[in-house]
Amino acid sequence: MKVTVVIQVFIVFLILCFLAKIYKISPISWGLWGNVNSKNGIAVHGYDVVFYHIERKAMEGHYWLSVELNGEKWLFYSQKNLDIFKTNPNRYLPQYGGYGAYAASIGFTVDINPEEFLIQDKKLYLFLNEDKRGLWNDQIAYGIIERANANWSKRPKIYEY
Repeated sequence: MKVTVVIQVFIVFLILCFLAKIYKISPISWGLWGNVNSKNGIAVHGYDVVFYHIERKAMEGHYWLSVELNGEKWLFYSQKNLDIFKTNPNRYLPQYGGYGAYAASIGFTVDINPEEFLIQDKKLYLFLNEDKRGLWNDQIAYGIIERANANWSKRPKIYEY
């Protein structure tokens, strides 16, 4: 009986570890996934961060229209967007390295759905899903941005961007 419980606990632990890896879930202070949400060196699922600002829509970029910044490749939908980004990258980079903004407010990193975003005060915030974006909106007046900023400042500084 005791062996069965130990095996069940171990299986649950493995499943949780697997899900944590898939969804990039960890405390921000651990710095497990790096400063930028990327996969295979491509930042924010390959979406054009300038497009979010200009068109207020999510759009995937192209591999042939890219720039490397701090070890990550940022993709763009058009040459114009790439040129805009090069003039002032910090203006267009997503908050919290492109990890979920709501998760950052509670001290965690989590992957995002690049279609779920918000531009506020000229800053790009990305979210895991529509529910998290809604929670974020509901809590703006209560200091959620300040909490997320404070939590994000506690991450290990692999490099700054």
